[in-house]
Amino acid sequence: MTCTTCVDCLDKLNAGENIDYDGVSGQIQLDDNGDPTFARFTTAKLEGGAVANIASTEMNVADIRRQQEAHAAATLNTQIQQALTFLGFHTGPIDGICTQEVTDAVKALQRDLGVPESGVLDEATLQAAYSGGVSTGSTNEAITAGLDTDAFAALLAEDPMVLDALLAYHVVENVRLTSDKPTGDPWTINGAVLPVLGTGASLTVGGASITVPDGVASNGVVDEMGAVSVIPR
Repeated sequence: MTCTTCVDCLDKLNAGENIDYDGVSGQIQLDDNGDPTFARFTTAKLEGGAVANIASTEMNVADIRRQQEAHAAATLNTQIQQALTFLGFHTGPIDGICTQEVTDAVKALQRDLGVPESGVLDEATLQAAYSGGVSTGSTNEAITAGLDTDAFAALLAEDPMVLDALLAYHVVENVRLTSDKPTGDPWTINGAVLPVLGTGASLTVGGASITVPDGVASNGVVDEMGAVSVIPR
């Protein structure tokens, strides 16, 4: 049912009718939930007392919403891949695409945590991961040295993805910091630059010293740090 004014639309809505608006500002089509799916906006201006330069713009709102949802999903998938790579469960590309390889990596993480292997980062998996915390003493000491743990716990409770961002800030691709001696500050998979200063025993990464260099892991090289590097704002 088409309505042309605010009062007309409210009357039809109160009567339980499905409406589409087609009034002075243009057309807006709504779905069964009342969300806009299509809109046309018409503008004009007066020249010499007459309407001139009429222009209409059509928008497929439903398509825009689908694009936004796809972008959000790709961003989340990228963060998941980054976290799984850091933890040693994912060795594939970090491209924001949810593949069988990513699902298998999530299952491997769940197997390690002792939760059902659904292949999805569900509530049980996240609770097990966050309650379990980190497993090595040196990492615990680094977190204590580098962060206000109470403030970080409060931030993590508000936004669990902040942990993914922090972990991704500690991963650099194709560079061994202590032996390759990068000529410039490397980019982390978080997308931020990681400041590297000094050489040898005086080397610092993100303001933290390297306590145990060049530890070989199955998916790369691990440098143990004396503190957590905080992502620059």
